[in-house]
Amino acid sequence: MSRVLRALLNSLGLVPSLHPVARGALRALADGRELSGYEICKIPAAAWPLAREGVGFGAIYPRLRLLESRGLVSGRWVDPSPGRRRRHHVYVITPRGRRALEREMRG
Repeated sequence: MSRVLRALLNSLGLVPSLHPVARGALRALADGRELSGYEICKIPAAAWPLAREGVGFGAIYPRLRLLESRGLVSGRWVDPSPGRRRRHHVYVITPRGRRALEREMRG
C-alpha cells in the first residue's frame, strides 16, 4: 500500500488492521523491553496468534521486518552475550508502533 493511500486511510480512521502475528509481536513488545524474535514467540501474547494462524516460529521474522520497514518497531544487532553463541537481532516498539497497537486495541 502506498504511503499516500495509507495516510489518507489513517486520516479517515480506516487504517487496515494488523495481521494477528504482527499484533501479537507488538503486544509482546508493549512493555518497552528489547526482545529477539525467539523471545517474542515465547510470550503468550505473541505465541497465541502464531498458533492460531497455524504458523511456526519462522513466521515472526518476516512480520518483524515488515513492522520495522513501516516504523512500528526498531531493530538492532546485539553481540553475543554469555549463554548465546551468535549475534542476534532485537526489536523494540516505537512510538508509532505503540499508537498503532492502541488503535488496534480500541477496535
